[in-house]
Amino acid sequence: MCEHRKCRHNAQQLCSCVALKKKDFLALAIHVYENMTDVQWELDYTDLFQAEPRRLCRVGVCRDCGGRLCHEVDASNDMAGDDFLSAIYRHLYQLDTPDGTQMTNRDFREKFVQMFHEQDRPFLREWLARPENSHASGMYRRSVKASAPPEAPAGEMLVYTIVRTSVDAERGSFPSPMTEGSFLDIETARAELRRLVEKEKEEMEIHFDEELYREEYDDDFWEAYQEGYAAAWFSRLEILPSELKTPKYEKEGV
Repeated sequence: MCEHRKCRHNAQQLCSCVALKKKDFLALAIHVYENMTDVQWELDYTDLFQAEPRRLCRVGVCRDCGGRLCHEVDASNDMAGDDFLSAIYRHLYQLDTPDGTQMTNRDFREKFVQMFHEQDRPFLREWLARPENSHASGMYRRSVKASAPPEAPAGEMLVYTIVRTSVDAERGSFPSPMTEGSFLDIETARAELRRLVEKEKEEMEIHFDEELYREEYDDDFWEAYQEGYAAAWFSRLEILPSELKTPKYEKEGV
């Protein structure tokens, strides 16, 4: 939920239901998921091709009180160009999957285009027309083949840490991110990632229609999610590199 001081909408018009007043994250997530209607998308940005602070929100009306509901979505501020567009398309697709009885895929894509500045829309339509962007499954920043691991600056080394994140809103599970191990060798980390994925898939409990189960992965990440409801159910394992800095000691007398 957007904070009042950040939201462009008048605070008095926001939803006044109990779930918001209690500031209970689980109750709030369920309330937004179940009661947001007439959903519109809003994107604040200046340049498609520059990483920058942005605001991406789903804005709708509460079916209970008629007040405004605002759901701030990850705007991928550290990305630009194709990576940025792919990431936010996927975020919105997971939250508002086109449904033939409500919004067709064509309507969804046109609604996506309309979020952007008028001068950028011709480029967006050309971008969506590319074969690789014909479906959301090919429009995620990690769905392409993993690139070579980054190199550490001279005199330093990289540590590769496997991080687990997950959500199961129906069962009230919102665990904090946790690490599954750190490694100095990328191939060792990737082997451990594959082992963890196999274990996760063996132990996973799917309590929804299995036809909606989806997976995406490459060498450095794996994610399972429920098509159309990824914000409510997903499990992700990924390798995150970080620099290992060693302390520098000055020589005596220098």
